[in-house]
Amino acid sequence: MLFARALIEDALVNREVTRLVASDLAFLASLPVLLLVALPALLKDRTFITDRFRPADISLRLVLVAIAIGILFRIAWWGQLTARVSFGFLTAKNPNAVEGPIFNYSCPDVAMIALGVLVASVLIPLIEEVSHRGYVQSYFAPRGARVAILLSAVIFTVFHPFAAWTFALTGGILFGVMYWLSRSLWAPVITHAIINVEPQLTWRCMRLQWNPPEPSLPLWAPGLAGTGICLVAALL
Repeated sequence: MLFARALIEDALVNREVTRLVASDLAFLASLPVLLLVALPALLKDRTFITDRFRPADISLRLVLVAIAIGILFRIAWWGQLTARVSFGFLTAKNPNAVEGPIFNYSCPDVAMIALGVLVASVLIPLIEEVSHRGYVQSYFAPRGARVAILLSAVIFTVFHPFAAWTFALTGGILFGVMYWLSRSLWAPVITHAIINVEPQLTWRCMRLQWNPPEPSLPLWAPGLAGTGICLVAALL
C-alpha cells in the first residue's frame, strides 16, 4: 500500500495537484490494495476486531474524556513549539526567512477540507489503531503493559516521517495506555481522530511565519509561557 500510495501521489503532484490533496487522494486510491491484502486476516479475526468496538464499551464520559485528551495533546504540542522557537532550538535554515510574526487564515474549498478530515481523522485513526493497538499491542500483551505499550508505540513511530518521531512516539504511548486501561479501541481512535483533525485546519488554512533573529534569542516571555502551557496540558 505504501508503494502504491507513493506512486499515485507523485503522479498527481506531477499533474500540479497540491501535495496535501495528492496525499489524501493517493491514500483513498491505494486503500483497496490494503483491503485486498488484509481481507483474509479481517475475516479470520472479525470476532477479535468487533470485540474491540463493542457498543457497550462506549459511553458519553469516554467520548468526552477522549476528546479532551486529544485537545490537550494539541495544546501541549503548540506550547512546546512556541518554547523551541523562543529558546532557539528550532530555527529557519533559510537566512532570508521572514522574521514575522505573520499570520493569516484562508481555507481552500470545503471539499478539500472534507477530504482531509475523512482521510486523516476517520480512516487513518481506524486503520492505525486496529493495526498497532489492536494487533501489535495485543500480541505483546502477555509480556506486560510496559513492554506491550512501548513496542507497539515504537513500531507505530517508524511508520511516520523521521521529523515527527517524537510526536508519534508520545502519541503512540498515549494511545497504548488508553487501550490498555479501557480494553477497547474506542478511546484511542477518538483521541487519535481529534489530534489529526487540527492540522486539517492549520496546514491547509493557516499561514504562520515567526523566525526571531538569532541575536534576539532567547525570548524568555513566550518561551516560558509556551513551556508552562505544554507542562500544564501534559499534566492534565
